[in-house]
Amino acid sequence: MDDHSESNFSKNYLTVLKKITTSESKGLDNSYLEKLLSNLRIEYDETNKYFTTPEVTLWLSDTLKFWKTQAPSVPVAAFMCQFIGILSKKEDRFKQVQSTLDDLCNPLFPIMHSNVPLKVAFLKFLNDAATHKAGCQWINSTEHWRIVIKWCLTDNNFYVDQEGLNLLKKLIKEASDDGRMTKEIFQEITNPLAAVITTNGTNEHMYSTISSALHLVQEVLKIHITAQKDNFILELSKMFHIEKVVKFILENCPNERILESAACVYVLNSLLKYHDKEELLSIDHIPSEVLDLFIILLEQNQINCILKVSKFCQLLWSDMRKHFNCESRTVLHFIIFQLIPSLCFKGPPESKIFDSLLQKLFNLTSQSTQKFSYSFRDKIRKREELKNWSLKAINCVTSHFDCLTQDEAVVIFQCLAHALHLFLPEINSDQEMNYCENNKLKSEINLCEEHVPLLSAVLNSLSTLIEKFKINWVESLESLCLVKITCELLKNTDLPCIVVVQILLLVKLAIINNMSLDLAFLLNDTENSSLKCLLPLLYKHMHNPSWEIRDSCIEVITTITGLAESKYPSFQLSLLERDFCHLMYDIMNDDSESYVRASAIRCLAAMIKIEKLSASLGDLDLTTKIIHLLKVESEGIVRREAVLLLKQVYLNSNLRPDLCESFYEIMTFTATCDLHWEVKVNSLLFWQAVIQRIFADQGMIDGSFPKVTFSKENKKIVTLTNDEIKLRLSKALTQLSRIGCLHVILSAMYDECDFQVVEKSVEILIDFLAVLKRYGIIKARGDQPSNRALPIKRKHTDFQSPEMSKSVCKVVADDDDGSEMKTAGVEESRKTSESDAVIEEIVNEMDINLLVSVQRSKERETQEEKKLVLQEVKPEIFLMQMQDFECDKFLEDKKKWLTNSNDLKSLINDIILVKSGSETNLMDCY
Repeated sequence: MDDHSESNFSKNYLTVLKKITTSESKGLDNSYLEKLLSNLRIEYDETNKYFTTPEVTLWLSDTLKFWKTQAPSVPVAAFMCQFIGILSKKEDRFKQVQSTLDDLCNPLFPIMHSNVPLKVAFLKFLNDAATHKAGCQWINSTEHWRIVIKWCLTDNNFYVDQEGLNLLKKLIKEASDDGRMTKEIFQEITNPLAAVITTNGTNEHMYSTISSALHLVQEVLKIHITAQKDNFILELSKMFHIEKVVKFILENCPNERILESAACVYVLNSLLKYHDKEELLSIDHIPSEVLDLFIILLEQNQINCILKVSKFCQLLWSDMRKHFNCESRTVLHFIIFQLIPSLCFKGPPESKIFDSLLQKLFNLTSQSTQKFSYSFRDKIRKREELKNWSLKAINCVTSHFDCLTQDEAVVIFQCLAHALHLFLPEINSDQEMNYCENNKLKSEINLCEEHVPLLSAVLNSLSTLIEKFKINWVESLESLCLVKITCELLKNTDLPCIVVVQILLLVKLAIINNMSLDLAFLLNDTENSSLKCLLPLLYKHMHNPSWEIRDSCIEVITTITGLAESKYPSFQLSLLERDFCHLMYDIMNDDSESYVRASAIRCLAAMIKIEKLSASLGDLDLTTKIIHLLKVESEGIVRREAVLLLKQVYLNSNLRPDLCESFYEIMTFTATCDLHWEVKVNSLLFWQAVIQRIFADQGMIDGSFPKVTFSKENKKIVTLTNDEIKLRLSKALTQLSRIGCLHVILSAMYDECDFQVVEKSVEILIDFLAVLKRYGIIKARGDQPSNRALPIKRKHTDFQSPEMSKSVCKVVADDDDGSEMKTAGVEESRKTSESDAVIEEIVNEMDINLLVSVQRSKERETQEEKKLVLQEVKPEIFLMQMQDFECDKFLEDKKKWLTNSNDLKSLINDIILVKSGSETNLMDCY
């Protein structure tokens, strides 16, 4: 930023600050203030000097003095709190403004108690100040933390609780060496708990305060649980009778939320007694005090509480394991507690695989855990609430996957796979399951509505586990049965749409990750595979009225097609037997849902890579259909996939020259004129493939030329000298110029709407120029690249499309010298001036009829048919422009331009224009 720009910014910045704290702030939307504060935090973290100027200090002082005579509005007060908080993040700056903090706080307290946004802003200010020692000392000396604790105990607002808790954590960590301060905070938090015993825990009006107090105690204890020296907090716990209070609550309070918080506090308080936490983690069983807690909860039939406390303990042990960097098998014990309901909601499955799973769990757990697990199972297995408990248990065990190890994830996966098996009809355990005998489907499974949410949770959890942990058949034999189990579930015609979609997703993931490489696949025999049963079911569901199901089926078929290309060739015959190729073609043409049509095109793109499947499409004029689709299709998602399909056709087929020209024409249009950036990017992928193929035709292999190659022209082997390579690259450049490839890349580079398009074009250009520089086509020179426009040659074609009339393509006369670019620019300037004059006339005359007539004229203009302009950039012009072109610098400048549109300077200018531009905004609405 030069001196002039810096001076203007400083002036505008101060103008905005004054505008916010005066009556003019009424014209500002709160979103402007929030964006400004967000940008200020970013700039201040980068040590921006505009926050410490004398002018800002004077403005701050004047504003706080003005508050002594007139109370601020809530938005202004909230802004000032957070602004001063940003300044207070640095200790030296905090000391400079510390003397004015009383002037900030005193006017706020009378209006703060009934205003949550202002409380949150004040808490953010305190949190910023608490990032250093001086700020913590000021908060302690003013005892603002007492107000914060009061809010946390009584407000019951998520944002207040969150900010208040963050502040208390900072203060407690800062005061770890100050026993007096820690004691005062702990005493203030535990004061409401003293009333529990005196009121016998039956005062329902106190439930909310007691629950909040227990939650704060829980967070305080968690801070100290990872500290090796925690004698002091243990003494405080004894001093305020925490263990006695929570035991009393566990025995007498009927409120489930309070019971859960009390149980968590009990666990933490028990662990404080272990001075060596690493020794605690090394034991392979649950501590006796914690296990006694679960027994108490089980005796009280507090099943939900058992599940939630199990989850709390799992996360607590995982945190300690991570903090002390050691292994702990105790986590698995708590996971098993959460899995028990899902394994017994329909009775235990009787199979050798399940017996082996139980044996594995017994080997991983202690005898006391096994004993409690059986007691837990017997307590819940005959209860009516078992289905609800099973659903809650699955939600618990799958709510925090990030803290799981691979082995723990595999155990959960195995148990849930057996839970999924429970949804199948009962069969004789000695009878071998035959899923596709004589090509006849088994009888449909009847699931009651109560089972559907549980089935959905199991399916979703299994899919997430496979996706996140890449569990395969080597780690879990249960994964081999997933496709067969899901095939059985798909036979149920009464399942809700969302469940069928989840089943199909699990099928897709199971095929990708869990298909075993058995001999049947290698011998092109799928008779005994689950695929024999799956494909008829997919074909059946392809005709489902729900588009989500049709779309999911196509995704599974696309996955199977991808595997059929190389990994499992036997799948090709199975796909041909059901004639899925023609089915995808029909769906692409006739389906009413654009997402389904797009998926069908994506599937065809995968099929076209396989010779057998591609041959089955030979009787269909696929390429002509896709080109026509790109001309008339209104949905960008369909055109996006259609472009990729044309790319695969280009790469995997021998196209006639006239068909290649059609490809180049339509892909030029989609790359430069389409309204969707994804279509443009995918079109650039096509042109990247064109470049690679043309280079390959000239003898290039894997990005470089060999020493010798076979010449198609001379029908003999030739030696590739430097001159010969340059000649071949020149031929390639000429061909790329003729078909419009060079123009497409350059046009995409200067795309002003979509950065992704620019980024992709630069990526292609970098690889392209690297080849040209490697073989001396482009030589480094010191001159700077020219900034003048590229002279281009344009030629017309009869290609017409409804979409074209909406594009940015221009129709100009044929000219080889580039002068038409200037003419087009003058014409555009003239039209812009006329448009401005029309708008000015509307503003002055307020004539709605004129606005209507202009709109109708515009509509008639856009309805006129136009011809696509194919532009040709001559190779010598292209090389001259690319001589010293710095791709990385060009891309960096583009990124900087996009970033600056949302930076602090731009926002400051927008805020200044809010007031002056209000009338214009009203006219825009008119």
